[in-house]
Parts: sequence; structure tokens; C-alpha cells
Amino acid sequence: MHRIPFPGTDASLLLSPRWGELSTFWQWTLLGLIVAVPLLLVVILYRYELRLIKPAAAVLLLGLRLVVLVLILFLLGLQPIYARTHTEELPGRVLVAVDRSDSTGVTDPQRPPVEKLRLALALKVAGDVCPDSLLQDWIKQYDDTGDIRHWVAENELADDAPKRRQVEAERREKFAAVCARVDGLTRAEIARRVLAEDGAGLLAAIGAKHKVEVIGFTQEAWDVKPDAVADLFKPAQGDQGRAPDSSFTDLRLPLARALERSGAGEGKVLGVVLLSDGQHNWGMSPVKKAIEMGEHKLPIYAVPLGAHQAPPDVAVVSVKAPAAVFKDVDTQIEARLKVSGIKERKQLVVQLQRPGQDPLEETIDHDGSDRYHTVRFQLRLDKAGTQALTIVAKPLEGETTTDNNRRSVVINVADDKARVLLIDGEARWEQHYLANALARDRTIQPQSVVFLQPRLGQVSEDELRKAGNPWRSLPNEPDALSAYDCIILGDVAPEQLPLPERVRLEKYVGDRGGTLVVLAGKRSMPLGFGGADAGGAEGDPLLRLLPIEQPQVVRPTEGFPVTLTYEGKNTPFLQMEPEPDKNEQRWSEFPRHYWGVVGKVKPGGTPLAYVTDGAGGGKKEEADRAKERGLIVRHNYGFGRVLFVGIDSTWRWRYRTGDTYHHRFWGQAIRWAAADKPLVTGNEFVRFGTRDAVYRHGQDVDLVVRLAEEAGPLAPDAIAAARILRLKDGKDGEESVALVPLGRREAQARVLEGKLRDLPAGHYAVELVVPDLGDKLNGPAADGQPAKKLRATFSVTPPDGEEMVELATNYPLLEELAAKSGGQVFAAENTAGLVEALTKRAVTREDRAENRLWQWWVTLVLVLSLLTVEWVGRKLAGLP
Repeated sequence: MHRIPFPGTDASLLLSPRWGELSTFWQWTLLGLIVAVPLLLVVILYRYELRLIKPAAAVLLLGLRLVVLVLILFLLGLQPIYARTHTEELPGRVLVAVDRSDSTGVTDPQRPPVEKLRLALALKVAGDVCPDSLLQDWIKQYDDTGDIRHWVAENELADDAPKRRQVEAERREKFAAVCARVDGLTRAEIARRVLAEDGAGLLAAIGAKHKVEVIGFTQEAWDVKPDAVADLFKPAQGDQGRAPDSSFTDLRLPLARALERSGAGEGKVLGVVLLSDGQHNWGMSPVKKAIEMGEHKLPIYAVPLGAHQAPPDVAVVSVKAPAAVFKDVDTQIEARLKVSGIKERKQLVVQLQRPGQDPLEETIDHDGSDRYHTVRFQLRLDKAGTQALTIVAKPLEGETTTDNNRRSVVINVADDKARVLLIDGEARWEQHYLANALARDRTIQPQSVVFLQPRLGQVSEDELRKAGNPWRSLPNEPDALSAYDCIILGDVAPEQLPLPERVRLEKYVGDRGGTLVVLAGKRSMPLGFGGADAGGAEGDPLLRLLPIEQPQVVRPTEGFPVTLTYEGKNTPFLQMEPEPDKNEQRWSEFPRHYWGVVGKVKPGGTPLAYVTDGAGGGKKEEADRAKERGLIVRHNYGFGRVLFVGIDSTWRWRYRTGDTYHHRFWGQAIRWAAADKPLVTGNEFVRFGTRDAVYRHGQDVDLVVRLAEEAGPLAPDAIAAARILRLKDGKDGEESVALVPLGRREAQARVLEGKLRDLPAGHYAVELVVPDLGDKLNGPAADGQPAKKLRATFSVTPPDGEEMVELATNYPLLEELAAKSGGQVFAAENTAGLVEALTKRAVTREDRAENRLWQWWVTLVLVLSLLTVEWVGRKLAGLP
């Protein structure tokens, strides 16, 4: 088919030659025959008529016949179609998404002057300060020379120097006033002016051709009527009528909404106009959503709110502190700060504020570059109870906002001492130094048991005990072990710790939630256990408690260092120095050890230190080696924990340093064991709860259930779950939010555990759902009321707001989202280009009307008219 357009119109002629499926040769051959035969007959008739009529009449008749012939051959051979096309632009849909998180309340006075002028011109900020023509002149001078060289034109007031100086001074004042107005604009106000008619009028420009849908978003998203754009900048209200959390930004929300609405039958979604400073600090990265939008031809047109440079700001990023400490014990608080946009060298003062006391201060020498700083405070908390500590960075001159200059942390200060039971077979070096170190610690109340002690028989055992001499046996009261926060089990022999005592230790850890520290020894611990008296290694409670299996002795002649794993470097009780680099150096400087026990770390165990074999390798090889040659290992057992220390010579850490590091290690380990206790509830059949009373938002919540022997066996396929109930204030009661399946812990058949996370902030209760246990999950009846299900409780704290930590506009992320989706980034002063980009994507609909000329009545009338003229001409010429 061939198309011949008619110039200046939307009409064209379409030609469809017959026999188009044949080769060109046969097409021309057939066409030649069709044309040649009638033409030959017409010529023969013409030659005949020349003898009968005048030549002029014969030529006229010949011309009429040729016209009719050509017309008929044209209609039949080329099948012409007269086509007219009508193009109509259909309105599309545009989703305008506006970021309303906390960071949009920030101003950006660090913009370059020319950028301020462009914003003032585009957003109509100058108002009555100066005309647009003056702004345009200043912008042109910046573009041409990089500065304003001429406040007054050369030919302006050339003959009046005083007036010229006055005008120059006035214009400098106007320039400063315009820049000050732009400096005072928050990012939210810039977004409002970009959209509103008193600014760039973006909404009206888009709405003139397309349907506009507007949403606001923070951590949540909500719809806003296009004619009520001012509502976007009022306190945000979510879909359920409550204010969404503006301390986080989820850039996936507007992208997900666009994908959801792209399939609706209300018109094609042409794209998403995203007004944001690019901060994304909630949920997964939005880049995958942008790629998905690109696959669906849904571009993102980003309008960055903010300058390329970071605003001057000091932010307290995080505060690290122990959740619980003992009273009058040295505690370290670590704060991390970020300084950005402050280019001069300054002294930054950071305070640790405590209620009712003078603040502690540290000074940072900031060198003028964008960087992070770490500040550490050492203090003793002398008041029991919950204490709130606040890290405050004193504001520096020029800071954009001081809302992020402080961050608080809550610490639980325990008033009691940690009760420790130190058990050993004999008074060896390790036991001697450890017992003396614990006795000198005012936060620890130690009690020693040494099974082998020389006796002359002159003083009774009771008198020796009153004098502070170590006991020769374990306390035999049924619940005596429960009084201790930590038990340190040294080198005891199996006959000194018979099977019933090992069972007591297992119950102390698994049921009571105590902490057991197993300290290796050359005589028996742990290689001497697992004998026939306990039914082998699998039946020995002590070996079940250990976080390692397949223990073996290492005794290289050159000795070995204690090599910390990544987890070990971040474990509080292994931090010998407050700074990470110095801590690693301190561990490397400790004397080597010449005997130790290592083992394969059990599933669920965490290796904190290992004995390297010097083979080297990458991080994965080292991690695998740590699991095979664990030297210091911990794991959870029931409600408690077990720490295995595979050396009997920690006393060597006293070399040239005295008691400092030996006592620091054991003091920190015992305080860790005593202060961080699980939260447990239960009865004689079952005990359950969470490992912590309070969890940070996003932290995994560990649920542990330990079944007593009295509960009876639980079938392997029995249903076991925990129902999580959110407790509400007032009359709202409670609501079920999750049902967590519980699985058996490996090697601990009577321990069930589960895990959940991402719970919103609030108070929660846990109820067990184990149909096979029935009434055994109930608490005691009270006051004539029926027994209710046992409950354990825990809390989740609100997340720390990350919105105000990083205030720089994230141009790279916005550019990546635009590129991945096939969109573009437009500056706030160039939204006219955005409207043009949307116009190019507009959907058009074409309506085409076609008339087949060989079937058109006009063509038939034309042919008949020509034939009639030819017939009349013949008659007038005297032909039959």
C-alpha cells in the first residue's frame, strides 16, 4: 500500500495495486495488457472517426475517452482510498506525591546566590521587594560572569553620580532581602509554592490537561484532594484519621500507589511527580520499585526539595549504653555524632546530662570536613532505679536546626550486689586469683566452694565458714542455687559433682534463668565428664549445658593468643579498653597461653574467641575456623546462658598490669550475667517468657518455653504456638496481633522457642497455645474466679527517629529512581520542563474515515458525467 498525503491537510490517498502478491514483472505485464488493449481500441476508433468528422471534434472525443479510460483503470487497478485522520489527545492521570516528613521542615540557607535568585523568580518569592526584570538581570550576570558586576547599568543615570550610588545601595539591599526570604523557606514551603498558583502553579498546569491525584507521605501515605493542596501542609492525617509518624520516610509508598492504580480504567497513569528531599529511612530500598515502574512504563519525575550541599548541622546519630548496670559501677556511654555543612574549624562541646547533677563535658576539635565523631563518657550511677541520660551537642553558629542535637537513653540501675558462687576442685592458681579479685569488688558478693582442702580437725566446718573460709560442699537446700546470679564452675571431678548435682545445675540454668560459666581445667573439666555414671556424653547434663562439643586439648610449645571473633570484639565483657582499636591491641599484647580446651561450636552457639592455627585466609575461612576451634563460646540454654572459657590461665593477664584487666574481664562478665536477666512466668508444668523485658523497635523478640518433667511428654507433631496480644490503655482492651509457631531447640527436647520482629511500639502479653497441655497452661484460681491462662509480658520501645540525622538532600537516590523508571529530575525552579515531559507522554486517539473511490457515489457520478459528455459530443458531430 502506498500513501500520498495532501499538503496542509490531515487527508491522504491510499493506493493498493491489484496482484500485490505477484512479482514486479508479472504485475507490470498484467497492467500493461489491461492498459494496452483498451488504448489500442480507442486509437483505432479515433483514426476511423478522422475520416468522418472534423479533426478537432475527433481529438475532443479522443480526450474524453482517454480520461474515462484512465479513470476506470485507476479505480480498478490501484483501488484508491481517500482517508482523513482526526487526532484527539486523551487526558491521562498524574500522581503527585509530596514528602511531609520532619526533614521537610528544614531550611537550606547554604544555597548559592544564583540558585536563590532562580527560586525567588520561579516561586514568586520576591513579591514587592524587586521586579522580575531585576531578578532576571542578576541571574544573567551570574550565568555570564559568575557574579553581579554591575548593580546599575553603564548607561543608567550616567550624569548623576550621587543618584547612581543611591540606586546601587538600594539594589544591594533588595538582593539581600530576596536571598533572606529564600533562606527562610522550608522545604515544605518550597513544595507548596511549586504546586500552588501563588508560586510555580504546577498543579494547575498539569490539571489543565490531565487528571491529578495528590498524596502526602511519610512512613504512611494518605490521599489529598487536588483542590485542597493547602491541606498537605497542615498536620498530616493518615487513612485511619491519626497522625502518621513523620520521623521516618518511606519512598516506596508513592511508587507502590502508582503501580496499584496503573491498572485502573480511569485513564493511563503518565507518571509520578515526586517532591521530596530524597531521605529514605524506613523499610526496603525504593530502587526495586523504581525498576518495576520502568517495566510498566511509569516514569518518576523527581523535584528535589533542598540544595545540593548539606545544610550546616550537628546531629547526635546514636547512643550506646548498657540496658542494665549495678549501682556505683563504672559505666561507659558512647555517642556518635555527625557534623556536616560546617566548613570552619570549630570546638564542638558535647554534654552528658543527668537529672539533678552537673553535666559531663567532652570537647571535639572539628576540622571543617563532613565527618562522624565518637565521644565516650565514663561515669558511675549512684542512684538505683531507671535513669534517663541525655547526650546533648551544644549548637554551633549557623546550624540550620537544633532538633537533632540531643538523644536520650534509659538505663536500669540495680541496687543489689551480684551473688556469685565459685566452685572448684582445689585451690589452683586460677581459683586463687579469681576468688581474690571477686572479693575486692564492692559490687559482687562471692561465695567459694573448694572440694579439696587440707584439714587438721582442730576447727569445725561451721567455724571455718563463719571465718570466710571456702565451703567444702555445695549448699544442699532445694532452691539454694537459685539465690545466685552467676555460678562459675572450675576444674571439678565427676565424683565431686555427682549426677544429681549436675541435674541441679541444669535446672538452675534452664528453669531459673541463671548464668553458668564453665572454666576449663587440666584435671577434669570438661574432658573428664560423660562417663558411664551419666549414661555417656548424651546423658550427662553438664555436657548438654556446654556450648561446644568434641572438646580437645591444645598445648602448642610456642603458646597461643586469644583471638577474638567479630562477635567477641563487640561483646561488652570482652572490651578491655573503651576504644575498638585499643581493645584489639590490648588483646594482642596479653601473654600467650600454653594450655587450653577448644571444641566445635554447637548450633545456636556464638564463638567469641578461638585458637587460630595460623593458616590465614579470608573472613569466611576465619569464621569457619572459629566454629571448629571455639575457645570462649556462649549460648542460650532454656532461660539461662552458659559461657565456656577454655583456658585456666586468665591470671596471666595480670602480667605487668596488676589486677586491672583480669578483674575487668571477670567483673564485666559477672555483671553481664547478673544484670541481664530473662523475664519468666510459669507454674510447676511450664515456664515461658522473653529474654528481655524491653525491646527496641525492629529488634528480634525471642520467646522461650521450657516444659517441666511434670508436664509429661509432648508428641513430635503436637501443635505449639504463642499468641501475642497487644495491651491497650483505657477501655480498648487488647487485640491479638500475631501467632508465633514454636519449634524444639536442637539437643534440648523440652525447650521450645520462637522469634518475631517488627512489632509496633507498645506493651504486649504472651499466651501459650499448646492444646496437648490443656489446663496445665493456666495460673492459679483466685477469689473464686476460674483460672486464667498464664501470661508473660514485654514492651517494645518506639523507634529512634532517623529523619533528622541526615539532612542533606539525597540527589543521587532521586536521580537513580528517575533513571531506573525512565523519568527525569527537575529543579524546583524548572517545573515548566516537567509539564512539557508529561505532555510528550500524553495518550492520543486517532479516528480515520476512509472512502473507497471505486465504491463512492461521487466517482460513479463523475464517470457517468464523462460518458454522457462523450455521447453528446458524438451526436453533435453526426456520429451514430
